[in-house]
Amino acid sequence: MKILKNDRRSKLTKKMLKDALLELLKNQPISKVTVKQLCEKADINRATFYNHFYDTRNVLEYIEEEYCENLKIEVINMLGTNNIPEFILNILTEMKSDKHLNQIITCENTKPRFLRKIINMAHDLIISHWLKIFKVKTKEKLEYAYSFMTTGSFSVINKWLNNNLKESPQEIAEILQRITAGIKHYLTI
Repeated sequence: MKILKNDRRSKLTKKMLKDALLELLKNQPISKVTVKQLCEKADINRATFYNHFYDTRNVLEYIEEEYCENLKIEVINMLGTNNIPEFILNILTEMKSDKHLNQIITCENTKPRFLRKIINMAHDLIISHWLKIFKVKTKEKLEYAYSFMTTGSFSVINKWLNNNLKESPQEIAEILQRITAGIKHYLTI
């Protein structure tokens, strides 16, 4: 039972630190956030902080990794069902409703690295899936298609985020589906 109590306490501490860091990132870049500020905001002592993380960037990495792991599960499920429109809509809906995720993605000092993590996480899964369903002569063709799809999609999503999510997730999902519809055609010729 002691393990469960400690596990719950550990999860609660990490959640408090995540929430506090995200709150601090609203006003300053990660490079300016100190462990002292973070501990004060989370209302925990420094020793407790150092039991879980070694610096503030480590907390941010933890948040990003947690999101990427959840997204990886969603990508695997999407590839299994091949329901890409539903997958896109679910991701966009989550972005609109999850203020923390939205904040990480829009934070200028974390955005490029975080988006790169997402692209890299999904890369092997999607390329492997495409190798099974498309008869292509070279893997390079798939790499170009993946690069186009991810870069273009993230640019549209970034514009949506920068416009304060004015459009609904359904509208953005439709835009993404229409823009990327040519990828299937490209891979079949």
